[in-house]
Amino acid sequence: MEITYIENGKRALFNGRLYHLKQSQGYYFWRGYKCGSSLHRDVYAFYNGDIPKNHDIHHKDGNRANNEITNLECILSSAHLSNHLFSRSKDLRDYTNKVLKEKALPAAIEWHKSEVGRAWHKQHWLNHVDDLFRTKTLTCDHCEKVYVGRDHGTSHYCSKNCVSAARRARGVDNEIRKCVICEKEFTQNKYSRVTVCSRHCGGVLRHRKEKVG
Repeated sequence: MEITYIENGKRALFNGRLYHLKQSQGYYFWRGYKCGSSLHRDVYAFYNGDIPKNHDIHHKDGNRANNEITNLECILSSAHLSNHLFSRSKDLRDYTNKVLKEKALPAAIEWHKSEVGRAWHKQHWLNHVDDLFRTKTLTCDHCEKVYVGRDHGTSHYCSKNCVSAARRARGVDNEIRKCVICEKEFTQNKYSRVTVCSRHCGGVLRHRKEKVG
């Protein structure tokens, strides 16, 4: 069944329905944007049956005015969203960057330097300075030492040493290595220079080095 476009493309006829072009989106809708249906979905369903849940109908060539069945495909809604996010044209990205560079950034800099901008920043500082430096008593998650920390922060440890110790204890940075002496696999922190699995193998390694030296 063919699609007939009328009124210079503002309307479309398909399967007995009259669709209206919504200029802001580029899609054709029957009855309305919220309560009706769209032309591209109706065309796909006419030829292929019901559209599965969580799926969208994608225009292969990116042209929303081309609603021929050969230009339509059914894909997951998540994939459809990603497709459109990453398919923004280079011209549009360049235009956006140009507007930011030539208009938005200079206007922002000018405002921040103005009397109004300076007054706003000063008042903003006065409104929040107490919150920034307010403290509370906390307990270190690693050594259980009681310490004083910022009230607005997410501190869990009393010092950087405890941060590192807790990380080592959790084995976050562990990796599997092969002993250079016996070739047995062992677990070691990836930042460590240890290459042997035990004291025995360490002694053998030292002996070999001394013999070579």
